[in-house]
Amino acid sequence: MLPIRNAKGKFGEGCVLSFGEDGTRMREGYRDYATAIENFEIRDDDIIVATFPKSGTTWTQEMVWLVKNCNNLEGSSADIHQRFPMLEGCTLQFPCKTEHWLRDSIEYLNQIKNQRFIKTHLPCSLLPNDIKYHRKTPKIIYVVRNPKDVCISYYHHFRNIVGFKGGVEDFFELFINDTILYAPYWKHVIGYYNIKHLSNVLIIKYEDMKRDLKAVIIKVQRFLESEPLTDKQLRLISQRCKKKRNPSVDRPFYESRMQRYLQARNVHRPDIEI
Repeated sequence: MLPIRNAKGKFGEGCVLSFGEDGTRMREGYRDYATAIENFEIRDDDIIVATFPKSGTTWTQEMVWLVKNCNNLEGSSADIHQRFPMLEGCTLQFPCKTEHWLRDSIEYLNQIKNQRFIKTHLPCSLLPNDIKYHRKTPKIIYVVRNPKDVCISYYHHFRNIVGFKGGVEDFFELFINDTILYAPYWKHVIGYYNIKHLSNVLIIKYEDMKRDLKAVIIKVQRFLESEPLTDKQLRLISQRCKKKRNPSVDRPFYESRMQRYLQARNVHRPDIEI
């Protein structure tokens, strides 16, 4: 059992435990729902966006939902968490989980009669058995992002949302040592990379979305076998899901500190071509 602590003090309630063949770090609340998630009934027409946290999840969710609802763009004003609930939301240990999609995400998803849009940060090894054993073939879109940017964004998430009290170097240590939630990072990425040959799996890059969002939208539309988008729809979808930059994150400053840290530790990332 790994308490969620570092040298500077506690930054979250509960403990982090290891689950599955990859030793994925999850909050202890996952233990109560592991079997239910494992046995969760997947449908062939489900659409799943999977990511390691802070890899462009919400951006991709919005894009996917808009592509499939191109004739109802105004519907995107509804809460993304209701339109695109998180499979393991019920495992999160918030002080007050009042929303149905978070309090009992599995029941919430089971009650959806129409096509379901599902978000998850789970690695392949913890996905429902219907997916792992190919009993169902939902569309799965996995998003990858430069791990340095993932780490920096994750640091700010924990600092601003969870109350992390350590410095950026402390968080780098947690990230590199795979003790942060949903780690190990590279096993997470490689797990989805290893199934990218399946016809129901698409891997896209966060950086490609930043560089040419319209091209990625078209790629996703074709993968989902949705109706072709008109130029106007493509333009509107691109405008609606344009990524908003966070001015509070000084990326060059933190990246330079991270680079010095990695060089000092002589840490290298695996050479993976996606």
